[in-house]
Amino acid sequence: MNEITLAIESAVGGGSLALIVDGKTVDAWHGGGQRSRSEELLAEIAQMLDRAGVERSRLSRIAVSNGPGSYTGIRIGLATAMGLGRALSVPCVGIFLLNALELMGHSVGERIVVVPMGRSGFCWKYTGPGASAASGSVFSGSLEELVKFACAYPNAHMAAQTDAFNAIANAAKMPASSNVIDLGRGLAEAVGFASTSMDDGLEPFYIRDTPPNASMEI
Repeated sequence: MNEITLAIESAVGGGSLALIVDGKTVDAWHGGGQRSRSEELLAEIAQMLDRAGVERSRLSRIAVSNGPGSYTGIRIGLATAMGLGRALSVPCVGIFLLNALELMGHSVGERIVVVPMGRSGFCWKYTGPGASAASGSVFSGSLEELVKFACAYPNAHMAAQTDAFNAIANAAKMPASSNVIDLGRGLAEAVGFASTSMDDGLEPFYIRDTPPNASMEI
């Protein structure tokens, strides 16, 4: 029997969706620069399942990012996922986005993963060498603060969502040894793959509750 995961990420950029069947992505979508709306997500989900010929009743799980990102976007994604889960009697798994992106980066030493927050802010997670993706410290701040942080860890591998990647690539004073990976805009894929090995719960993670450039242990 096929294992089918519907993955939702609606809090960064225009949001994204992914349909993963037996460990392979069979369809994906990401929005434009505007925040995703619940009606748009539901319409795109329906079209995605139709294109793949997958009946809603065959879903094994729904994976959804619980943050960080846009406050409203996090709420929309969680509400959409939980509503579908209840309607279809499908289990819902909440995934902390930065944990999922860290797994996608495939690094085992020091690592930093980054997503944009609003127009000029960023949220990033630092994990030390040898530590698991479920550990680490989360920070938020400006591009200048992010660059300053990266300079303090010049050997850390960095991975970032496309908008954050572009900002970092154009930033001055980045360590010469910096090797930044562009993780793209389709972050839902990372959420879907992570859901097979972790469950961070369905409580929203609002990074704005953390003072700028202050750490939050996870």
